[in-house]
Amino acid sequence: IDTDYSYTYVMELKTKKMKLYLIKDTKQTWTKEHDMLMSILPITQQQHVQTYRFDEDRILSLYASFLSRIALGRLLHCKPQDLCILRLPGRKPILDTTALSGNPQVDFSYSHTRNAVLLGVTEEGSIGVDIERIQQAPLELMETIFHPDEIRYVEQGDATTRPQRFFEIWTKKEAYTKCMGTGLITELTKLNTFDASIFPHLYAWQVDDYMCAVCCYH
Repeated sequence: IDTDYSYTYVMELKTKKMKLYLIKDTKQTWTKEHDMLMSILPITQQQHVQTYRFDEDRILSLYASFLSRIALGRLLHCKPQDLCILRLPGRKPILDTTALSGNPQVDFSYSHTRNAVLLGVTEEGSIGVDIERIQQAPLELMETIFHPDEIRYVEQGDATTRPQRFFEIWTKKEAYTKCMGTGLITELTKLNTFDASIFPHLYAWQVDDYMCAVCCYH
């Protein structure tokens, strides 16, 4: 994704099955540049961005929406503003492809955390992504959100790797539930990311102090 904003770090990872985009080091204060980007979005997406109280969160939501349209428009060879993206209660946004030539089967997913946005796009199957900043891990919550196998994996780490392992599992679970379209209504303690039917579809990696994860089923 090309950008004229020097303060924004952009990474693009391409495979035969999917494309991943990461925007990092976003601004925390709303500027005229953000007003310009906002004006390109449909009114419904502008309204969604404005639901966030703080500039930092509005900027992340704006970048997620704008990046999605740029990436999808490039993939489908159409103008980003011509895309119809639907937001369904409790579900990830989806692209309405009925009006597009050939009715392409495209799925996408995005996630944002402090100063970073991750986007995944695939033309085959479904995709889910998640990104979290690695910080002090709430290990006391593992009994209520992690499968016993996942808890053992985290506890086998040392003081340095435990937080990384915690956020590795957490982002994988988020990515999986987004890919499945269920969100976090899933009973998380029964979801085992090490299960042989799930593990091959998950991948997590670290960029600086961020943990990223993607789940893709074809």
